[in-house]
Amino acid sequence: MQTQRRRANRKAALLPILAGCLLAISNLAEAHYFCVTTALQLQDALDQSSNGGAYNAEDNDIYMVSGTYLTGAATGNGPFFFYSSNSTHTIGIYGGYKAGCSAPSPSTPATKLDGGNSTGVLIIRNKLGDVSVRGFTVQNGESSQPGAGLQVNYLIPVNASVYLYDLTIRNNHSSVSAGGLYASASGANLYMVSNLITGNSADGQYGAGYVTGFGERNEMLNNTVTKNTSTASGTPVGGLYCGGTTFCAIVNNIFWGNTGDGLYLGSANALLSYNDYGNVGGVVPSGDYMNLSTAPKFVDSENNDFHLAGDSPLLGYGTPLGNIIDLDGNLFPITGKSDLGAYAETIFVDGVDGD
Repeated sequence: MQTQRRRANRKAALLPILAGCLLAISNLAEAHYFCVTTALQLQDALDQSSNGGAYNAEDNDIYMVSGTYLTGAATGNGPFFFYSSNSTHTIGIYGGYKAGCSAPSPSTPATKLDGGNSTGVLIIRNKLGDVSVRGFTVQNGESSQPGAGLQVNYLIPVNASVYLYDLTIRNNHSSVSAGGLYASASGANLYMVSNLITGNSADGQYGAGYVTGFGERNEMLNNTVTKNTSTASGTPVGGLYCGGTTFCAIVNNIFWGNTGDGLYLGSANALLSYNDYGNVGGVVPSGDYMNLSTAPKFVDSENNDFHLAGDSPLLGYGTPLGNIIDLDGNLFPITGKSDLGAYAETIFVDGVDGD
């Protein structure tokens, strides 16, 4: 079997590759674009896109130059915040760009949104428009609400899709539930693709997060959910919750090393295939195919390197899912076999599983 390791950053190619899925950026003729470099500029762009803002009646795309964006004075000592209750237009927030919001290179530093362990990090509430979030780290959030790191559509009725790609959600804490992530969608889809969710915690359940869909389809593809904790009394769940009325397709993910269950299902309307998990809790899924329960053999879990080591049993175990980009910006194999989790370590040179 011929393999090669690729580290070339292809994030610049992500937008056209995922254009079929990222509906939030499809209506280019009516979109307003922001290029931001500071926390104050980011919050100002969110304000201008929110209710009462100058651009609330348009699709809005916010591009963030690499760097660290701290909550605090720029955000009124709260999280970065967006709210739109009456516009059907989309909000897109994208990180990892070079100066002038030009395309990144392999050496471009990451974009980080940071709560400084004192506030939540990013809240998005878009009642009628799609939400698309991609390409940055959400870290060090502290909140008394679910989703101390990233909170999407909490406390509002929603009729729109949510797309979460290429995110690292880490070291966030909620004093209630869903330490890292809360996301809810309806009307169409909720996609989670190539995200790393690690080191998050909740005093209640679901240290990693809580995801619900009430539209056409939920998809969780090639995510890594690890080292998340819960201190809830009874039977704590440190991992990720997936529920709602929507069919939930959970494919090529790693749920490992979390408190209790790494994945908790709120509905039997789910298909689990080609995942690696320590424990699955909740309702028995309607489909369970080719899943593993084995140590993933990360490169260096102690130091938070969750690439797969060369002897990992998860290399080449999964199924190809089309044009999906990993967390490093590499393309997963389109044919043959694929690695599990958020990083594509193995690329089959000939495009198939074989010599």
